[in-house]
Parts: sequence; structure tokens; C-alpha cells
Amino acid sequence: MQFKDIYGYDDLKKGLIQSVIENRVSHAQLFFGAEGSAKLALALAYAQFVSCQRREADDSCGVCPSCRKYSQLMHPDLHFIYPVATTKEVDKKPKSTDFIAAWRDLILKTHAIFSIQDWYNAAGITENKQAIINTEDAGEVVRTLSYKSYESEYKVLIMYLVEKMNVQSANKLLKVLEEPPSKTLFILLTEDSDQVLGTIISRTQLVKIPRYSDQELKNILINQHNVSSDQADELVVQCEGNIAQALALIDGVGQRKAVGANFIEWLRECYVSGVQRKVGFYPKHVQRASDFAKSGRENQKFFLTVGLNLIRSVMQQHVGNPNLVKLTGDEFVFSEKFKVFVHPANAIAFYDLFQEAIYHLERNANANLLFLDLTFKVEVLLGQQKA
Repeated sequence: MQFKDIYGYDDLKKGLIQSVIENRVSHAQLFFGAEGSAKLALALAYAQFVSCQRREADDSCGVCPSCRKYSQLMHPDLHFIYPVATTKEVDKKPKSTDFIAAWRDLILKTHAIFSIQDWYNAAGITENKQAIINTEDAGEVVRTLSYKSYESEYKVLIMYLVEKMNVQSANKLLKVLEEPPSKTLFILLTEDSDQVLGTIISRTQLVKIPRYSDQELKNILINQHNVSSDQADELVVQCEGNIAQALALIDGVGQRKAVGANFIEWLRECYVSGVQRKVGFYPKHVQRASDFAKSGRENQKFFLTVGLNLIRSVMQQHVGNPNLVKLTGDEFVFSEKFKVFVHPANAIAFYDLFQEAIYHLERNANANLLFLDLTFKVEVLLGQQKA
């Protein structure tokens, strides 16, 4: 992976390159970027530049023996750790090395921009398994990095989603960060820095990786993936800078529309039941909660994320910022009519409620009970008077 292969991030690339040229490479760096950002791609390009034998002023050369091995993710001084769980093929004590072929294939196929669910699918990890970075992998880190490098000046360890470490493995990593082996570069990636131990953050240099802007995302979709301008506009509305999600939806651009319509129908049911106090909706609520629970964790999170975006648009309509509303068709009509029920007195509560639901889903909450509880709380919020 070379820097030129990654769209945008010009200032960030310059900073990373300059740190190598000026011999200011911090031994431990935390690349913080939301899902769908290019954090892994940038980490790989940075590692390749560090190891390149014929560095150019603004990129690795791409042709030296080191770069050729990096391009296939086969360099002996490049190591990966990522969340794993047992599968049909690996039924006990899984380690990252057990999944390395799937890991390499996914990176090469997606140019290192993918979601955690894409990784689970590639590795054969089912949704009822909680993938983590375990003590076996942490021990492997300690052993591997204690050896001398084979070819390059630096040994490089890229850890994908460091927040997925359990306590025991985090403590092992902490010891290595406190007393790092000579000429070792740790690049830790995270999508949720709040879940990373403060003691780990304090020993790393933070590199923030923003999501792409709407225009940048549109340019990528049109110029690199042959998406039409209209389809790109639709994907931009759906994905809000998440390039991984946009690429996943290219062949199913109507998915969010269907989810949005389902969310609007549910919200109307909450209104009729909670605000108009019409009876007979409890069985519908129970059935919806059951359907929600059966849809799978990522679909559940997607439903709530789409809903959160719709609520945000309704709020923008209420406060008189229609230029910030990126909805069309039925969703725009909905936002116009429903804006009276989402206002400054309850907007923050809506946001917190949906974010909390997503948080608990990621931690294996009972989806059936969670959605039923969410329904009743939304009914209350919709009936809340304006301040």
C-alpha cells in the first residue's frame, strides 16, 4: 500500500512522511478513526514507507524488495493482530495467525477499507460470537517482537481495533509498550478511543483520521468505483463519510430506503400508541421487537443508525435549517410533518437513547428486550412538550 493509493488526507500523509524523514518515528502510535475511515490503509502505507529501501520524497518507491513484499502483505517484519473468535475451522484457542489468509485476502480485496462486520464475514465468525484480541495473541506479540528483525530496520506490529482487547491481553500489551524492544513500531487502530485503557493511550502518539467529507466520498465513488452521480448522491446521504459502508451498498443502494421506511412506520406506531393513546399496539410492539431480535446485530445497529440520522434531520427541520437536511422523497415529507414532535426539549434525549441502544447491542444485550424498552421510551419522548 502506498500513500498515493489512498484518496485525500494530504496533510496527514505529509506529517507521517515527515516524521520518518526527520527520524521522529514514535515507537507506539494510536490511529483513531471511525468505521469506514482509511485508518488501516494509512497504517499500511506508513509502515511500508518506514521499511522502504529506496524512499522517495513523498512516498515509498513501490518496487524495492521490501515494497513488493508489503504489497502482498508478506513481509517477514510486518505482523498483524486483530479480533478473533472460534469458528467451525478453528474450534479452540483462536489466534490471529489462524486467520491470516482471510485477513490478507480481505485487505487486498478492499484496499484496506472495510468494516468489522466485513472482517467477521471473511473470517467465518458468526454474529453470536464476541470476537476479541485474546491473551494468546498478546503472548504471541511478546514472543514475536523479542526477536531481531529479518530484513528491515523496524519490526512493525499493526493491531486492528485495540479496544477489542480483554483485560489480560491489554495488560500484556502495556508491559511491551512500557519497555519496547529496539526498533519496533506499534500501530494501534481504534474506532472507539473511549474503550481503550487510559494507560495505553498515555503511551501512544495519537493520530486522528477523519471520515471523508460528502464531496470526497462522492468523488471516490464516481472516479474509483464507476458509480453514477445520482447513485453516488444517494450513497452519500446513507453513509455520511463511511466509505466501507458505501462500497458495501453499491449493489443494494435501496437498502437504506427500505430500512428508513420501516423506521418511519415504527415511529408512527409509537406516536399513535404513546401520544394519541390508542389501544391495540402492544402486540405490534412485541412482534416488532421479535423481528428486530432475529435480524442480526449489524442489521439492528444499521436500523438504529438510520433512525438516528432521520431524527437528526427532523430536528434540523424544526430549528429552520432545511439546507442541512439531506433527505428526499417520502423521508423528506416525513421530516416536514414530524418536526413538531422532535424539538430542543427532547432532541438530546433521542440522541442519547439511540446511542445507548447501539452501545448495548455491541455488548450483546438482549435485542428483544432492548427494542421493546426503546419503543416505550420513544413513546414518552414523542409526547414530551416543547420547552
